[in-house]
Amino acid sequence: MDPIAELTRASGLPAPASVAAQSAWAAALAAARTAWPTVKFDDTQLVEFVGARLSGPDVATALATLPAADVALAAACAAQEPTAHAAFDSILTEVDAAGASTRASQDQIQEVKQLLRVQLLVVREGKPAGIAGYKGKG
Repeated sequence: MDPIAELTRASGLPAPASVAAQSAWAAALAAARTAWPTVKFDDTQLVEFVGARLSGPDVATALATLPAADVALAAACAAQEPTAHAAFDSILTEVDAAGASTRASQDQIQEVKQLLRVQLLVVREGKPAGIAGYKGKG
C-alpha cells in the first residue's frame, strides 16, 4: 500500500510533492507512535481515517497541521482496538482533575467517565462509535 496515494485518494486533495508528503506522513506516524506507544495501529484503517479528515492545499500541508496523535488514537478507538481504549482511559484522568476542582464526589466523577466511554467508544445499533466523528479539530 502506498500511504500517500491512499491519503490523496481518501482526502480528495491534490497530489503533493512526493518527498514532502512522505516526510509529513512519517512525522505524523512518529507523533502518533510516540504519544501512544502501546496502541496497535492498523496502517490501512489509519490511512483511511486520516485521509477523510485532511483539508488544505495538499496532503503534505494538511498532514503538517493535523493533530496526528489525537487523530490516530481516535482512529484506533473507532476501530475498537483494545489498546487504544486503554490509552483513551489514560486521558480520562483529566476528568478527575476537573471533578476535583468542582468538588464532585468520586461517584460523580466515575459516572462522567463512564458516560464519556459509552458516548465515544461504544458501537450501538450499527452506528459507529462517537469518536469516529472526530475531525481533528476542537
